[in-house]
Amino acid sequence: MERQLPGYRLYFLDERGSILLRKDYEASGDHAALQIAHLAARMYSLTCSGFALWQGKRRVWEGSTGIAGTSTETAENFVLERQEVLQRSRWRLAASQLLLAERARLIQDRPKQEMG
Repeated sequence: MERQLPGYRLYFLDERGSILLRKDYEASGDHAALQIAHLAARMYSLTCSGFALWQGKRRVWEGSTGIAGTSTETAENFVLERQEVLQRSRWRLAASQLLLAERARLIQDRPKQEMG
């Protein structure tokens, strides 16, 4: 039987603490979920004032967008995939110029695949 990963919910907040966007995802644990949240915080920092990460009823992390976090290739791949979904959505955040610029930067910075 395949092991199910824990589910997390990341809230993107405005300056009043109102939710601008919510994203649900699975991660191998708090550390991986926080890596994804930190990368998202960097990407959405001009659009959102804060973020909150929850696993069920447990708050894992909450803070402003000024946090620094490390990202891994796995987290970056996850965020790129989520951005594609967001771009097709009707959420207000999908029109963020910072989001579009950060997405382009992530794609540009990826190691070039050797062509065979």
